[in-house]
Amino acid sequence: MSYLYYRWKWDNYPKIGFIERVPVHLDIELTTRCNYDCIMCPRTYLNLENIDLPFETVKRIIDEFTEKGGSSIKFVYLGEATLYKRLIEVILYAKQKGIIETIVATNGSLLTPELSANLMKAGLDWITFSIDSCKPEIYKQIRVNGNLNIVVKNVKRFYEIRNHLKLEKKPKIVIQCIRMDLNKEEIDSGEFKRFWEDYTDNINIRISKLESYDNTEILPEAPDFFCTSPFRRLTIRADGKITLCCGERRDNKVLGDIKENCIEEVWLGEEFNKIRDMLKEGKAHLIKQCQTCAMLLNYHKGRDR
Repeated sequence: MSYLYYRWKWDNYPKIGFIERVPVHLDIELTTRCNYDCIMCPRTYLNLENIDLPFETVKRIIDEFTEKGGSSIKFVYLGEATLYKRLIEVILYAKQKGIIETIVATNGSLLTPELSANLMKAGLDWITFSIDSCKPEIYKQIRVNGNLNIVVKNVKRFYEIRNHLKLEKKPKIVIQCIRMDLNKEEIDSGEFKRFWEDYTDNINIRISKLESYDNTEILPEAPDFFCTSPFRRLTIRADGKITLCCGERRDNKVLGDIKENCIEEVWLGEEFNKIRDMLKEGKAHLIKQCQTCAMLLNYHKGRDR
């Protein structure tokens, strides 16, 4: 399958409401472990147990996903992917099985020259560096336990290794930043962009979402709100739980368990299809899994202004 066709499916399946045997994309959490305690990350306040998804389970997931037409995999959720000891093997196996786009997100602090080169040689297509400041004193307030100087060195070296290997901008390098009160001045002034632009293919600025919200009432109707996730992706956590999306880590979003269910069984299951039907009918506010979603809550917040 061509890259262009995969991207066409990503863009258009939600519009036409079409689904195949498996989603277009998977988010696979290889580990819940992380060496940071970032102030905006749910992992910091969820007290997650340190869990790695077994390598044989990862292979089994990739086998089914590719055999049934899956296209792309992002190997991260709340943990730090570079702490997974068999990360290179995972990327290599996915590419060998025909995954069109492999993606890793990382804080960048643990990237050695060897690991960087091996990720590229394994066929990694996209790497996102999650970095929220170009100022060391601000960075360490946001990314607790982090050291910006180390990250800057690692990102620049990753870029230089890619150039040395003449890989023609593969993997794509993205710097992702969450705008918040601590860093908004450097972002809004353009200082953040100027600092990073020579070592990345793209800079993605996101707006900080509501971190946690426990809603006990039915939200107002949201006829214009539509979520694309249930039509193109799902998430498999390190504990094996299969969840509706990669949004807030809540048990009410769990629709299956990879130890007991295959991907297709959950993806085409009654509960998933009911959610899709309600979204198409403009009834997101009645979907129990969505009633605490930051996207939907911010939608209402914007309408109330």
